[in-house]
Amino acid sequence: AGAGLLPSAQPAAGSQEAAAEERKRIAATHRARADSNLLDRERIRRDCLEDRNLRFAPPSAPVAGGSVLRAPTSAGAGSGSAAGSSAGERPVALRVKLADGRLLELFLCEQDRLAVVFDAVASARQATDTFVLRVVVPPADYLSDSAEHRALSLGAVGLAPAASLLVASAATRGLQRVSVASEWRATQAGNAQAGEVRMRAELARLVQAGGEVGGAHQGGAALAGLRAELLDASALDELQTALLARAEECIPQAEAQLEVFLVGADAAGAGAGSAAGVRELGVAEASVLCAEREWRDIILQEPIAEALLAGERVVVAVLHGDTSMRSAQAYLAATLRRWLLELKRDGAGRVVGETVNVDPITRRQYTREQVVSVLLFGALPPPTQTGAAGGDAP
Repeated sequence: AGAGLLPSAQPAAGSQEAAAEERKRIAATHRARADSNLLDRERIRRDCLEDRNLRFAPPSAPVAGGSVLRAPTSAGAGSGSAAGSSAGERPVALRVKLADGRLLELFLCEQDRLAVVFDAVASARQATDTFVLRVVVPPADYLSDSAEHRALSLGAVGLAPAASLLVASAATRGLQRVSVASEWRATQAGNAQAGEVRMRAELARLVQAGGEVGGAHQGGAALAGLRAELLDASALDELQTALLARAEECIPQAEAQLEVFLVGADAAGAGAGSAAGVRELGVAEASVLCAEREWRDIILQEPIAEALLAGERVVVAVLHGDTSMRSAQAYLAATLRRWLLELKRDGAGRVVGETVNVDPITRRQYTREQVVSVLLFGALPPPTQTGAAGGDAP
């Protein structure tokens, strides 16, 4: 029986030896891979160290010429703070932008004085006049001829471990610096004023030319350069006069999609009751409606109920056929008038030569008669207290 078991035991022993060899091979592969990774990490560390030394280690002497000047460390320059640097002082990296656009890089120590920086900048400028070192963060100005400023340490003025400075004329010391955002806003305001001057000149030319400008085939395109949102009150009146003179060309006709209610003094004079789709609404009824809805003007964000009590004129637009007033939207007449005086533009921003006739909220169209009534109503002068009270008739 024992002899019969020997043949079956030999294959089992061979398979165990093969498995052991396979395990050894896999382990050797893993060790080789780990050694290769270790070598790669060491190579990357060495490359990073060499790159750091190349970028931050200063040369033995400043490089003359070029757009970047480098100054040696205080220890390399023989400064008195060499002993302090060896004791573990924090290094300080400074980037100084000169007036001519060159960049001076200084590598000093925390206990070094501003005098070192002043001397390096004066050497690079090759000038003897007084200048200012302007620190960006924290904001401060330091005079080159001030003994108090020259005695300050870099650490005391907050320049460690790194900072950026600007060299400016001593005459600019103490002047308020304007941020980029403030400069942009000032530029935008200047552009808007210049654009308004150009628009008013073009508008005067159009009004003077009369009916000869902008034929029917142009669809009022001669007014393309005008933007109502940038015009003041008097220029807006002139623009409205020019548009109403060419109403058939510049104000598009549309189907009746809205009902317009004028609220306030002189509503009848603006076309309420005479123009199709335009009616008058009493101030008391409109005040209750505005208070319930808590409407605010889309531009001024002024509560419309309070504006009504103050005597301002209001326009209420309702979907055509809505007797419940659920779809009503209210606007200050002056705001809706300015909206309707804008010219339509296509997707590319090109003017198509027609005024906007779409409600700003419901996006439904006003008829030409409704647009004219709103323009006339919004252009009326502010009513007196007597006129405001008289408009309270239901």
